[in-house]
Parts: sequence; C-alpha cells; structure tokens
Amino acid sequence: MIQIAIDRLEEEQFREPFSMTSEIAQHQWSTQKIIAALLGMDWAVLVARGLDIFVTGDNPAFFDWQDRLNTPKSEVVFPLSPSAVLHVRGPKPKDGSINHIVAASAQVKGINRRMILGAERFVYSNRELPWIKDVIRNPVRQWKRILK
Repeated sequence: MIQIAIDRLEEEQFREPFSMTSEIAQHQWSTQKIIAALLGMDWAVLVARGLDIFVTGDNPAFFDWQDRLNTPKSEVVFPLSPSAVLHVRGPKPKDGSINHIVAASAQVKGINRRMILGAERFVYSNRELPWIKDVIRNPVRQWKRILK
C-alpha cells in the first residue's frame, strides 16, 4: 500500500487512537435522525474495472455538508476496497435493493477526487498514482454528482 503525506507531521503530533466510549457513540453521526436518513437513501456498490482503482484517506467517508442527508442532491461515499465503494444517495427506491454498478472512469475519478480532498493528512492507494499529487496541488472542489 502506498501512503502519501498531505503535510509533514512531527512525531509528537501523532496520538494514540481513542477507544470507543459512550461519548464517542453519541457523536452526531450516530443520532437516530442521521441513521434514519441513511436508511432512507438509495445504496449502491460501485465497482471499478480495468486499470481504474479507488483511493482512500484518513477521513474515508465523503459527505458534502452543504447538501444535507436525504435530499435529492445528497451523496455519501465510503471505500470498501481498491475496486469497490459504497455510494449512498437519496431518496431510496421502493424495493430497497442494493445495486452493483460498474463505475465509468469519470465516476472513479470523481470519487477519488472527493476522497483526496476530504483527507486531512494522508491518502492511501494500493498503487502509486502520479495524478494524486496533482489533485492535492490543485484542490478544485466543484464536482458533478456521481450517479444521476
């Protein structure tokens, strides 16, 4: 796995991971309202093919806070592997199924841009990809929806 540092860190900046406590469990992502919103959305697994891969970072779930959850524009992306991501968008179809969709190269690129720009310090990839540094250097934060 390749790790790319977005900024240099001094050793004292690293902290031990915190343990799961009731305080963490009460974080805003675990509220009943957030859980209900996520469950009310359309879930799909997007699969990259060929030379396309998904990258991830130290902040792997992408969510655009401006669009809120469970609106027609809302999207949540979470990498599952270098070849698959979970893509959640609203609202949910009636049958509640989880689709498996082969992602076009443009969709993979859009997801990767979100992952890179959402990372706080590190981006991870199972291959060295020179365009990752280009995205870090040119952080354009305008993008189209992944699935329409």
